[in-house]
Formats: sequence, structure tokens, C-alpha cells
Amino acid sequence: MNYVKICVTSKVARAVTSGETYQRQITIKDRSPAVTEVTTGANRENKIWLWTGGGTLVVGDSHSIWESHQETSAQKAYFAELFEVLRTTPDQPITLAW
Repeated sequence: MNYVKICVTSKVARAVTSGETYQRQITIKDRSPAVTEVTTGANRENKIWLWTGGGTLVVGDSHSIWESHQETSAQKAYFAELFEVLRTTPDQPITLAW
């Protein structure tokens, strides 16, 4: 089974609350070996599209999923939904498994 364990950190939640919306990111806390293999080389120039079971997110960083990297309207909407849910309980990861 593939999975990714994600959260919004309290530092990011505070930054976004204070108006630094460019900081909107979801931290990757853990991931299955197969997901690790695919996402390890992710960076701004090498973005990876990751199906998470409920939607697709663009990973452009080895440890975070940034709002600014999402390319389609569906990815932006999925990111926004996840971010808002995770932001309500900072530093508390959830696991998406597929």
C-alpha cells in the first residue's frame, strides 16, 4: 500500500494567519518506500505529479507540497481543501493511503 503522512506545521499556520499566504505548504512527514522513490528527486525544475487516492498533487520539493506548485484548478482546489483541514490541527499528521 502506498501512503503519505502530511501535516501543516504550526509555524506555517501562524505565518499564513499573519498574512504570509505565499507560505502555504503541506509538510511530508513520512511516506511509503514507493512514494519515497518517486518523490526524492522532486524540486522546482523536476515536479512530480502524485496521485494520493483522493486527487493529484504536484510535489516540487522533497519535504513539502507547496500551493504555488499546483498547476491545474483541480490540484489547486484539492490542495486548498487539504490545507484548510490540516491547518485546524497544526503539527498533527494525517495519512493518505491508496
